[in-house]
Amino acid sequence: LRSLVGSEMCIRDRVSTQSTGVGLGLGTMSLTKENYVQLDTEGIREYCSKISSVSEELSGSKQDWKIREVGDGNLNFVYVVQGPKSAVIVKQAVPFIRLVPSWPLTTQRMAYEYSTLSEEYKVVPHLVPKPYHFDEELALVIMEYLDSHIILRTGLIEANIYPRFASDMSEFIAKTLFYTSDFYLDTIEKKKKISYYANNVLAQITEQVIFTEPYIIAKNNRHTTPYLDSDVEEIRKDRKLKLAISQLKHKFQNSTEALLHADLHTGSVMVTADRTAVIDPEFSYFGPIGFDIGALIGNLFLSYFSQDGLKTQDEKDKQRDKYKLWLLDQIVQIWNGFVKNWSALWVKDHKGDGYPPSFWKDDPIGFKEVQDYFYKNLLSDTLGFAGAKMLRRIVGVAHVADLESIKDTSVRAQCERRVLKVAKKLIVDRDSFDSIEAVTKFAQSVH
Repeated sequence: LRSLVGSEMCIRDRVSTQSTGVGLGLGTMSLTKENYVQLDTEGIREYCSKISSVSEELSGSKQDWKIREVGDGNLNFVYVVQGPKSAVIVKQAVPFIRLVPSWPLTTQRMAYEYSTLSEEYKVVPHLVPKPYHFDEELALVIMEYLDSHIILRTGLIEANIYPRFASDMSEFIAKTLFYTSDFYLDTIEKKKKISYYANNVLAQITEQVIFTEPYIIAKNNRHTTPYLDSDVEEIRKDRKLKLAISQLKHKFQNSTEALLHADLHTGSVMVTADRTAVIDPEFSYFGPIGFDIGALIGNLFLSYFSQDGLKTQDEKDKQRDKYKLWLLDQIVQIWNGFVKNWSALWVKDHKGDGYPPSFWKDDPIGFKEVQDYFYKNLLSDTLGFAGAKMLRRIVGVAHVADLESIKDTSVRAQCERRVLKVAKKLIVDRDSFDSIEAVTKFAQSVH
């Protein structure tokens, strides 16, 4: 997109934003609304001044507001607008993937993000940024600025401890998934929501980059070469692995258990010592419950295996050995905390059509059996999706800073090979683990 010089709103021209997204199989779908324009800093200043709730939140004159672009993600442009009183985040989708500008993508994704953020805010307002405003035409969301927070992934690389993290995330996952599932919603209401989210094309990207491309020769793939060349070749030839990942992909495509965040990695969580906030739900989609839990657990395993490679000759050396144990404990606490939260909601707020509570009203033994069945299958799903998330970060298109921060490529490859070993085990033998503790014990045995 080329800049318009002298535009009153200082916006970027929308030349080609109505083009078709053939790269994503979108046919003739328009990538933007008719009046879409991409705003720059001055355009954002002008826009915010016209939204009374936002201008009041910022206070002062619009000329006094300080605006800076802070987005470092793969898809969108993100700005902080700082006023005398407070600050807000302005996030706008563009009709392409920011990381790959030649890859067209509909701006409708921002509508899904706002819808999901609003759903989350209803049940866990303390664990997400407050949404202030949404503009469908401009594919733009204005929300709370999380001052003093940092991206969790950055904190993990620095070996920081976050006391509230596990309890906060187990609550977030349990409540956001439960209240959008058959456990709470009636069939008609849930199917309406499923129908709305079914058009989120980002789900297709998920299927492509997580469940397909890492297992074939694909131009987007990359890995630490030459060290992992043979590992990559083994993945492409592994029949059991390809069958297992195909099963997981089928479940992701066809299971509509709850509204997922669907991109719940450690880069989608912001933290301080006393607050956790989940951001960026634009990939949201109705899918299998285990996908969100697995995504988070898988990324914690990525951090765990990166720690040896991040060691230096300073005081962090001894800390990182202890920190690895803390990371494994977070994985255990998140799963067990999720089960505890979900079980409480199952008793307190089970109003939906799934697992009819009348079946076990006077049968505590039967109720315990159905819970055991539910959690056993969910743990299997969770581990499979965790493995899928881990493997794709080693041999797929998008890698993680945890491992990419390891400067010595031979050392990095050693850490990555351990990730691959655990990932393949979780994908292929996901039914073999009877507890989350057994999983973390296995991870500790991999050297």
